[in-house]
Amino acid sequence: MNTEEIEYPLIDGFKMIDEEKDRNGNILHAIVNEVFEVNIMSRDRYRDIVDARRIYSLILREQGYSYTRIGKFIRKDHATVLHYHRNIDYILKADPQLKQKYLYCRKRYLEDVERADAVNAEAANQTMQAVILNSRVEINSLRQRMEYLEVRNESLSNQNEWYDKELSQYNPKLKKLYNIITNRTKAGTVGELSKKINTLYNGVYSEVVEVY
Repeated sequence: MNTEEIEYPLIDGFKMIDEEKDRNGNILHAIVNEVFEVNIMSRDRYRDIVDARRIYSLILREQGYSYTRIGKFIRKDHATVLHYHRNIDYILKADPQLKQKYLYCRKRYLEDVERADAVNAEAANQTMQAVILNSRVEINSLRQRMEYLEVRNESLSNQNEWYDKELSQYNPKLKKLYNIITNRTKAGTVGELSKKINTLYNGVYSEVVEVY
């Protein structure tokens, strides 16, 4: 299958050609392949492929990668990577075309890594902004909940005051009368019944007695 048809995963906007490599290793992999028009992972030992692997190793070594890690990236042992670096200054001096490719690959690599870092930083910033936004939404929701509970608490407090006031007027000695009135009073007759009860009390006590 043509490599151009493969949908490689992206990290910070760059294709991850080889899962064994980190982001920067993959960035340089693509650059070196393009400039040398080879595949550095090829098992062939043609000079242009060897030179491509040599330049790939040199640039990563300059960026602080260990020989062991570089070897893992290109499936070569530690000794092979060391061999690539042996007399590299002389080789570049003796081959101006190779040196030109090296300088171009290095320049491209540094530029692309800077771009990738910028994309990564922007993504991290967007993630942080999303976290902040979600936190604000949650805080606002909690604030609204607290306001609701405060209103509800005030309402319950008012109800308790009303019940306390009503209960303060309750006389346990008149419980039998309360039950009779509660159980036998029909809707819409409270006014008329109140007059009759008041009249009854007037007759019993020969004075006006307030209706309970």
